[in-house]
Amino acid sequence: MSFTTKKLSPNRTFIYELQRRANRYHSPIMATAHVDITDLLARIESERATGRRIGLVSYFIKATADTLKEHPRFNQRIFHTFWGRPRL
Repeated sequence: MSFTTKKLSPNRTFIYELQRRANRYHSPIMATAHVDITDLLARIESERATGRRIGLVSYFIKATADTLKEHPRFNQRIFHTFWGRPRL
């Protein structure tokens, strides 16, 4: 069995460059925390009993929006141009 190498197509080369930039400049962060949401679940059930259609995800979205409103700097991102220059 023999193998031959082939030059990457322009499309594949572009994809490679995008992936290389993502690995170099993007830094995803993940955190894990244990939070007691017993009171929150009770509040959701009481809201549902009054006829409101509400779920746990909507509370997380609201909490995120309130946090970003209070701390707008958390929403800033540093992007890098194609040539590597940072910009906000």
